[in-house]
Amino acid sequence: MLWTKKSYVEVLDSNEKLVYLEAHDESSSLTAFDFHDITIMDTKTLKRFYVSYDIFYDREPAISSDGKYIAFLSAREGSKLSLKFQGIGAPKQLYFFDIKTKLLQKEKLSSSGLGSDFKFFNNDSCFIYNLSDEIKTWNRYTKEYKILKKFEDVEIREIILSKSQKLMVIGCFKTIKLWNLLDDKIVDIKVDGGSNIGGFNTNESKFLFKNHKTNKLYEFDIQKMDSTEIVLPNDSRICFPYRDFYFKKDGNIVGFATEVSLPDDDDMIEIVEYDIQKKEYKFLTNDGLQKHSLRYWFE
Repeated sequence: MLWTKKSYVEVLDSNEKLVYLEAHDESSSLTAFDFHDITIMDTKTLKRFYVSYDIFYDREPAISSDGKYIAFLSAREGSKLSLKFQGIGAPKQLYFFDIKTKLLQKEKLSSSGLGSDFKFFNNDSCFIYNLSDEIKTWNRYTKEYKILKKFEDVEIREIILSKSQKLMVIGCFKTIKLWNLLDDKIVDIKVDGGSNIGGFNTNESKFLFKNHKTNKLYEFDIQKMDSTEIVLPNDSRICFPYRDFYFKKDGNIVGFATEVSLPDDDDMIEIVEYDIQKKEYKFLTNDGLQKHSLRYWFE
């Protein structure tokens, strides 16, 4: 077992989980840089389970669609000091955490490694990720890389998969691409000023995005092919969502937030839930620790 701090095993049985990277104490948070730990949180009890608790280089957590596995990239071969000097260039391995058995398994990667923001694709054997103008897959058993889709004159920033893995939202520089993987149809959605994309709702009829230029949050209705602004309280001192945001099972929105006065200060990032009906915020964390790469899963 990697963790050393008390962790709540019942968190692993929760039917709603948040998985994210966290610098696990205040003394290390300010100097942690890219050295964070994989953390699982129950969205109801707010209890946490630490998959790792050692401040090695951990990156890009992913949750399988059935919620049984968490995968992440980590550089933990060697001393912490040498890895810290190497920074993001340190050699990384892919690790699998089994929710049921609580066992961690290292998987050998080829030298090319996975691209940014990888996700489980179809099952626990295959991953999908974006790399500049391409969306690629990697099979952990055959070790094969394949190009799923290549775009011309497009810089892909991020991708979001629906839970059923039938739909994909592709965030590009000035457009959002909605890709139906069943019929291979792609619809371009223009966003003036660029965007961050968020998760789908439970029936996959809508997804979230944030406009960079206006700093406003929207939901896009896939049937109507139209977007509607989600009006957030303008008297709040927090900027929400800052990045990585999702529809929850109950229709609320969960994501990272930061103080309006410190929009670029990673040390102040917290996880916040927004109740759309009541127009109220609820802090799920309030500890001032660095946090990155938030993922949401529901049963």
